[in-house]
Parts: sequence; structure tokens; C-alpha cells
Amino acid sequence: MKKWIIIFISIIVVVVISQSWITYHKTVSYKNKEENTAIKKAEKHDKISSSQISNVTYYNGKTPYHIIRTKKKNKDVYLWVPDTKKGSYIERNVKDGITKNKALSIFYSLKYDTLKVVSVKLGAINDVPIWEVTFLDHQKRYNYVSLTFDDGKEIQHILHI
Repeated sequence: MKKWIIIFISIIVVVVISQSWITYHKTVSYKNKEENTAIKKAEKHDKISSSQISNVTYYNGKTPYHIIRTKKKNKDVYLWVPDTKKGSYIERNVKDGITKNKALSIFYSLKYDTLKVVSVKLGAINDVPIWEVTFLDHQKRYNYVSLTFDDGKEIQHILHI
């Protein structure tokens, strides 16, 4: 009887581990496929070389974008590549906008009820490049503040989710 219980538990453990691996693999494969699609769009639209790309991130807003950091004419640039036909291609020189640290500094100066900053990432709202700051307040609710990439002005906040 003990032998059957051990065999049964072993089978369940093997099934759970294999299903977890399959799910993880499918998720990573999809993410890589979407990044490669965005890179191909950027190569075609912006005439860049994939060998010059240093980073690709994803923003899932009303209009989803992949944000690509690359070199173009020996300058570091960000390219916002829309995932849908609704969005516009956007390009900004890295040095012409505020940095991630500057965005954080501006965010803290706004005096929101902040327990912990969860993330700071690039995105776009209505074709305006932004830094999106995601944070938890002291009631552990998620909040979002969007600051323009160009000058750090707050253009949107979503509080107490």
C-alpha cells in the first residue's frame, strides 16, 4: 500500500513539474517571438541594425509598444514600436529626454503616498513617450504615475487600484 502511495505521489510531482516547464517555455517563446517581430518592424521602418540593439522592453498600455534602445547614426536612441496599427512609431535621442533616475526624482517630489516603487519603465500614452512609475501606497494598493519622457511633466495618474 505504501508503495502505491509513493508511486502515485511521484507521478503527480512529475506531471506538475513537466506542466510548469511547458508553460514557462511557451511564455518565454512567445515573448521572444514578439520581441523579434518588433525588432524586424524597427529594422524596416527605422533602418537600424539588430546588432546595434542593446535593450528591448514592453509597455502594455492602451496602445502596446516595444521600446528598443539602439544606436542610430552613432547616437543612442529609443524607438517606440507599436504592436498595433493604432500607434505611431516614435524616436527620441536618449540624451534629449529625462533619465530613469530623473523620473524617479521628479516622482518623489510629487509627494505621493509611497511605500515602495515597484518599477519605472518607458511607455507611451497617445503617442507621447513617458516614464511610467508603478508603486505601492501604504495600504499596499498599486498606483501608476506617468511622466513625459521629454520634460518630466505628469500627464496621468491612476491611483488606488
